[in-house]
Amino acid sequence: MGLDAVELVMTIEEKLRILISDHEAQEATTPGKLADLVLTKVTASEQPSCLSSRAFYLLRRRGMDEFKLPRKAFSPDTPLDDIVPKHARKHSWDGLKKSVGAAIWPELCRPRPLLYGLAIAVLVVFGVSGVLVGHSVGSWNLALVCALAMAVIAGWLAALATRPLKEAFPPGYQRAGDLVRFLVARNPELFQIEKDTWTRERVWSLVRDIIIEQTGVTDFTKDSHFVRDIHLD
Repeated sequence: MGLDAVELVMTIEEKLRILISDHEAQEATTPGKLADLVLTKVTASEQPSCLSSRAFYLLRRRGMDEFKLPRKAFSPDTPLDDIVPKHARKHSWDGLKKSVGAAIWPELCRPRPLLYGLAIAVLVVFGVSGVLVGHSVGSWNLALVCALAMAVIAGWLAALATRPLKEAFPPGYQRAGDLVRFLVARNPELFQIEKDTWTRERVWSLVRDIIIEQTGVTDFTKDSHFVRDIHLD
């Protein structure tokens, strides 16, 4: 197993408090096989109703109330951009969390173009300050240290200044269905099931969520291969 795969398995072990042997991990070559393996190690229980349906109905009902949207505006494939208004999105996103009653909720992040802009700005600060200090004191070693310090400070200040601009949905959470899977995996108490009660559906939702968090890959299925398709080492 490569380092990425080991970290993925360790994260699952820590979150679910189970042990997965090296042999078992090597045999779990797809997300579906990994979820099946996890299911054998937790207390499984078949629920009479579909948790995803219950989560979707809860999200739709609260979203319709929160944003004054019609019923037809909600489906599992509806982009979250079409549901949560961009204006004052952080406030709206937090409001939806409270309305749903979720204890754990995906955190908004900075838009990618903004991140690129911040990275370029920090590099510019590093380069300019290094050149200026180098010419002023005549020591390029000291200039490098000063430039690194200035770049770190600039990055920290930029992060603080742009915190209110965190309005992009995190990777893996672009549609209503993605948020439904998060609710099933991370907020089981909303559906009146015990936290230690596991269904096949809930195990898959949590495994999928952990894979996204660890790899940043969102476009995969239960049959995707960890090495060929998700590119785990």
